[in-house]
Amino acid sequence: MEEEVKSGIERFKAECEKRLPTIKLVIPIRPTGGAFLVSFTHNGVRTSGTIHEDDFADWGEGTNIDAMVSVVKDSVNKLMNSES
Repeated sequence: MEEEVKSGIERFKAECEKRLPTIKLVIPIRPTGGAFLVSFTHNGVRTSGTIHEDDFADWGEGTNIDAMVSVVKDSVNKLMNSES
């Protein structure tokens, strides 16, 4: 895995944990078809989302951060709404 992708995954994890400290993430080691299927779990409720490898690489390089924050917000909201 490229260093930029690793760095982007770490930024993504940190942003998720900042918004929802008890969130559990599962991100595969390798993408399938250029994308990662990410699992988000909180209080026993699970949801998933697809994030492209290029997006993680961009975030690792410090670009397109607004898109990362948007993905995090949407994913956390989806998870929280599933708990209701």
